[in-house]
Amino acid sequence: MVQWAVNIVIIISLVAGIYGVALLNALRKKYHFEYLNSFFYYHLLLIIFGIYGILGNLLVQQILLKFELKTSIIETIAHFFPFLGVPFVLAAWYMLLKFSAELLNKKVSQYVAISFFLITTLIFLLYGWFIQKLPEENYATLTQKVIIAFYSIELIISGYVFVVMLLYSFKLKTRQQKIFILRFAIVLIVLVVLRSVAMHFSGFHVIIGMYFMLLFFAGNLSLILLTKLSLIHI
Repeated sequence: MVQWAVNIVIIISLVAGIYGVALLNALRKKYHFEYLNSFFYYHLLLIIFGIYGILGNLLVQQILLKFELKTSIIETIAHFFPFLGVPFVLAAWYMLLKFSAELLNKKVSQYVAISFFLITTLIFLLYGWFIQKLPEENYATLTQKVIIAFYSIELIISGYVFVVMLLYSFKLKTRQQKIFILRFAIVLIVLVVLRSVAMHFSGFHVIIGMYFMLLFFAGNLSLILLTKLSLIHI
């Protein structure tokens, strides 16, 4: 019964996420704003990472458990999938930075871009190093470290985007655009905080895990619909 509930939540989450991709694709073709392209690729890359890094990890574990393999081998392979998916999520986060800059008619600061790629590349290499240390490194401990690193980086990037949008919104002359950017920034940071909390505690209970899955794949729909509403009134 629980497995059926999990499968239904996964399907609903995926459908919502793919619908968001289709909706953003339609918006960028209709309105031709550069920031819509960045928003589209941010959401698309995040969905790809979710399918490959999160669902792929869960699926592989379920399949390999049916075979008589050493636990250490299963754990290493299970971590290998999210490791290969890391470039997708790193690209997604950069597209979020690019989107926020373009929305404010600016470009991503060179210092921010360099710092982002240096730090994320270092973390990517560290992740690969930790995987090589399995089974010396406890699987549960490594998984928790990866989870904390993931949502910590996302919180930092989203927090930066929130502050930038908040500060620059006061310089905008159009009240409608100012309201949209403020709302977008608030919804973004709230969404990321909720997703981070759900991700941290996802291993405690299956319901929290399902809640995280919904937030990860379907959460951006609130931002996409907010963007669509603002474009209708242009």
